[in-house]
Amino acid sequence: HPSYIVLLSDGKPTRGVRNSRELIAYINALNNGERAIFCYSGGWEVNRYLLDFIAYGNRGWAEHADKGRQIARGLTSFYDKISDPLLVNLRYRFSNVSAENVYPKTLPDFFKHAAFTVYGTFSREDAFSMQLLGDMAEGTHEFILSDSFQAARTGERDIARMWAFNKVYYLI
Repeated sequence: HPSYIVLLSDGKPTRGVRNSRELIAYINALNNGERAIFCYSGGWEVNRYLLDFIAYGNRGWAEHADKGRQIARGLTSFYDKISDPLLVNLRYRFSNVSAENVYPKTLPDFFKHAAFTVYGTFSREDAFSMQLLGDMAEGTHEFILSDSFQAARTGERDIARMWAFNKVYYLI
């Protein structure tokens, strides 16, 4: 039975550690990757940097609603995404392609109602295989995904942006 931490915040520390970098480091060290942390915020003046990094460093993700009336609906949708985990403790391995530029390095759990995306780059490789391992109550399950880069359709520019986003967050 997985357990998660959900942080509802505007990302503005008011007590204790107030420096964003120090707070991120403190939370990451305190949690030590034991529980995924998901962050949800709403409004215009949110420290999204803080919430994004807390979530990314702890196998979760952050979501945000800009307008006040969207906050309740967004929170319900957010909860629905994380309410039904299918696989936990995910890990991956690749064949015929280097995992050096694959992100995120530490995967979030796999949820029934949430997108699952891994970003990577390739040069001259054609075919690849990805082994995805995840735990369920009855044990570890393995999935093998194989395909050809040559047969893939051209992706949107957003893919490159999200790959860069994940790489920068990993490096920071």
